[in-house]
Amino acid sequence: MIQDRYYQTEACESFWEYLKSQRDSSKNPLIVMPTGTGKSVVIARIIEQMQVNYPSSRCIMLTHVGELVKQNYQKLRAINAFLSMGVYAASLKMKRTQDKVIFATVQSVYAALKKDANTFGMVNLIIIDECHLVSDKGNSQYRTVIDIFRSINPRARILGLSATPFRLGSGLLTEQENPIFTDVCYDLTKDFVKLIELGYLSHIKCMATKVYIDTSNLAIVRGDYKQEQIEKATSPILQNALTLSVEAFKTYERKAMLVFVTGIEQSELTAKLLCDMGISAAAVNSSHKQCDNDKSIEDFRKGQIKALASADQLTTGFDVPQVDLIVMLRPTASTGLHIQMLGRGTRVAEGKKECIVLDFARNSERLGPINAPLIKRSSKGKSRKSPEKKPMKECPDCHLFVSSQLRKCPECGHIFGLDFDLEGSSAELVADTYGLDILDGGHIGVVEDFSLDYYITARGNPCVKLVYKTKDKMDGKTRNVSSLMFLTKGHKAYYHSCLKWDVIGGKKPYPESIAEAILRKNELPKPVAIRYEVPNFFQAKNFNKPNKLSYQILEVAFKPSFEEL
Repeated sequence: MIQDRYYQTEACESFWEYLKSQRDSSKNPLIVMPTGTGKSVVIARIIEQMQVNYPSSRCIMLTHVGELVKQNYQKLRAINAFLSMGVYAASLKMKRTQDKVIFATVQSVYAALKKDANTFGMVNLIIIDECHLVSDKGNSQYRTVIDIFRSINPRARILGLSATPFRLGSGLLTEQENPIFTDVCYDLTKDFVKLIELGYLSHIKCMATKVYIDTSNLAIVRGDYKQEQIEKATSPILQNALTLSVEAFKTYERKAMLVFVTGIEQSELTAKLLCDMGISAAAVNSSHKQCDNDKSIEDFRKGQIKALASADQLTTGFDVPQVDLIVMLRPTASTGLHIQMLGRGTRVAEGKKECIVLDFARNSERLGPINAPLIKRSSKGKSRKSPEKKPMKECPDCHLFVSSQLRKCPECGHIFGLDFDLEGSSAELVADTYGLDILDGGHIGVVEDFSLDYYITARGNPCVKLVYKTKDKMDGKTRNVSSLMFLTKGHKAYYHSCLKWDVIGGKKPYPESIAEAILRKNELPKPVAIRYEVPNFFQAKNFNKPNKLSYQILEVAFKPSFEEL
């Protein structure tokens, strides 16, 4: 019998509460859960609850690979084998259409619906696993499938699940120009540290390496580095990197090594080099038959081989909990791909202490940690362009990648200096404001006072209003820089408001109501300075009332404690 974890129950409840509060079928929710936390259980429970409470309803679960179809199907059978369920996936050689619940690959469903739009009849709920793969292009397979199902049943609802609810160039799925998913109804990423403490997730330790791939001159095409340039940049360090990896594998007594590389040839070469160094290994790539790749993965799962070299094959739908060493030789500019690769090490296994990531690609330095990644948006997005400042830095003592905001390394205790160039007036400005960099853009204001109070917007929405009274270091003007936070759990802006709570120094767990946020305002440290953007007067919707414009708070600096200094 499967015992649900607290957050799996919460996720299901949040979904049903969302449907009750949002009757509009154009409103569709996202459930965000880190890799390894059991999305398949949530999917199975929601389907089971739907079938029990609405017996005549029909559901189809879509994803992009047969392995995920099989995993989700098997999980529902384990929870309730008496439900009417079937599989429609050419890769699994099964094509059932009449069951109340269908688990399917989007490719197979797309092909079927193009021939006959009524292949599956009327569907009430569409569930999409790994929904970050849903394109914003209207003619994509997912969009076409959804449009056909909705042409039959305009009231069909859609639920998306992902560990990475964003796409290259368009940011969060809810921020696309024509979003399928409009709100995040449940976000478990805020509990990442708690999940590790409870033993539900494995700790990820991203380590900087002596040798690494130089990405400074790599061209970016369609949001990511060009493959041929990555391979060329990786080749000179491959032998040395694998030597260091094997050394780490033996020194830290690892059980299962996963190596991410670029290209078929490089994956084959990597497997050969590892075998030559005494580590049994196999390559997994698109040049092999699926049955051969499956056998390599199964041998890896059983411990018969110790390493897999993957060329873009094992980023999703790969479930081997004992992976405790990830060798990152695949540079990427995609935050989603970065998090998906790291996610292969978050699952827990017997005897597994943590997963070490040897980041030869320096992805962590550029894109951030698994629980707080840098989400890049295009100019079309609702949020500002991401700053160039790197979100993580290397500890010079233990070489762990840590948040750029930390003054003390959590691994070895190293105290980071303030790292100021003490020459020139601009450097004095930086020193005066404890680390805010004017080169990152925006204005820097010294904070004289701040407040946090209950506020009602012009549309009548209650929220929390944060106001910083500042004196600008560049133009000398005094400004009240304000920001609104909708800290009511379930609100469509709750996710973004929690991110703001982090920025202003709030502690976790996040407030779940406005009243709680106000009661906890005393825990907010007073900042010495903030970096913010002055709103564009002429682009504002209400340009006749400049006092109504809101400022975008980019960064908050606090005075270091005695211990940190």
